[in-house]
Amino acid sequence: MATIFLSYAHEDFDTAEQLYFALSNLNHKVFFDKESLQVGEEYNFNIIDSIRQSDFSILLLSPEFFSEKSFCKTELKIIQSNWPVPKNKIFPVMARETLFDELPNYIKSVSILKIEGNLIAEVVQRIQDRLLDFSPSDSVTHKFRKLEIENQLAIVDEEWNKTKKPYMLAQEFVPTKEKAFGLFILFIFIGLLGYLGGKEIGIITLSISGFFGLLMFFAIFSNAKNYEASEKIYLTKKNEITKELPIDKSDI
Repeated sequence: MATIFLSYAHEDFDTAEQLYFALSNLNHKVFFDKESLQVGEEYNFNIIDSIRQSDFSILLLSPEFFSEKSFCKTELKIIQSNWPVPKNKIFPVMARETLFDELPNYIKSVSILKIEGNLIAEVVQRIQDRLLDFSPSDSVTHKFRKLEIENQLAIVDEEWNKTKKPYMLAQEFVPTKEKAFGLFILFIFIGLLGYLGGKEIGIITLSISGFFGLLMFFAIFSNAKNYEASEKIYLTKKNEITKELPIDKSDI
């Protein structure tokens, strides 16, 4: 069964408690602050630890959920920090009508369950359907491990896209080491032409051209080497994560 973190505003305690018991009766492990956290423990530490241990989080959305005094905003910040990619990691439920435009983009990026009948019954059914939405050969642990690794890969890809931007901009100016060397030769040639025009002027022109040509060559060469090293680190990290992907028996 799944391990679930339940986030809700104080005003929705009764609804959250009913949902806690309904999911617990189905053998899900639910982190519910009144039940999961022992008296005297550091609240923030336990919230962080509970979120990290969870497969996903259910968010009972309401106007109070986003109020300044609500601890839900802190929980959401921790959830987003732990799961930068929200897909398959957060399960927002419109417990009470809340303006869509006022929701954070993090929440708006996934589907939000809008209740048409009984909230507890609909949420429990949706969670059960969600857990069964995989091939029968997979266990729940297998599925969530797979989702977790796919999220890790998405984060690594996002980090790489940010890292490679400056390198790509530099490569747009002089895309290859060969062209950088070509510019170096061009500067030397310009210097030689200046030298033919007069010894003193030629020496100055040759020196300046050679200096700038050499400087540009090493700058571009260094950029290319750094890009290759960064790309190698990225590919190594991605391969290591990919190796941890559980094998889906349906793919064999």
